[in-house]
Amino acid sequence: MFPIASGNTWFNPYRDELPGIDCENAPSIRRANLCRYIDSIETPVWMAVGEALGPRGGRFSGIPFTSEVQVCGGQRGFQGEQSSARSVLYSERTATIFWEEMYPWQGRFLAWNIFPFHPHRAGDPLSLRPPTPVEIRLFAPILQEMIACVAPRFIIAIGRKAEIGLREINVDCQYIRHPSHGGEKAFREGIKKIPSLLSGRGVSTHPE
Repeated sequence: MFPIASGNTWFNPYRDELPGIDCENAPSIRRANLCRYIDSIETPVWMAVGEALGPRGGRFSGIPFTSEVQVCGGQRGFQGEQSSARSVLYSERTATIFWEEMYPWQGRFLAWNIFPFHPHRAGDPLSLRPPTPVEIRLFAPILQEMIACVAPRFIIAIGRKAEIGLREINVDCQYIRHPSHGGEKAFREGIKKIPSLLSGRGVSTHPE
């Protein structure tokens, strides 16, 4: 994943940096943040799979559903570093909502995306667009490898795009509404299904 070069309409934050937007050594910082996050997961019994890295979240933190404010503040169980060139850390509403609900489960699940990079409009590197079906299929082997490594008891698809992407590679999943674009309430309600999903697979329902 790390050596793959960015395209005209998508950015690989683990390999590349943009002058004026990223700080020096930004890719190595984001790789380190991602590795610290993965190392912080003690027993990944399930996965939460979203769509792609957002321009105010994973694009700079290097971690799906996570902003610089969260990793630099040690809110993810480890101390991360800033990779943006801004004087103010990036924060993201979706990341805030996501971890408000997921924090009790920290260490027991892995957050990932069907498209592992940041898709954007041509000429606008900090915009966001949905990944295309072709892009999702192109990088499906990365998702499949992560699923094989984690061997989760179940997978939650955060949003319809994630659900479609997972089912296209024959991965069974439980759909939950994405928290953006008015989906906050439905997302929070969906997370309440996790204990029943775990108990149905003989796993402890206690998040901590």
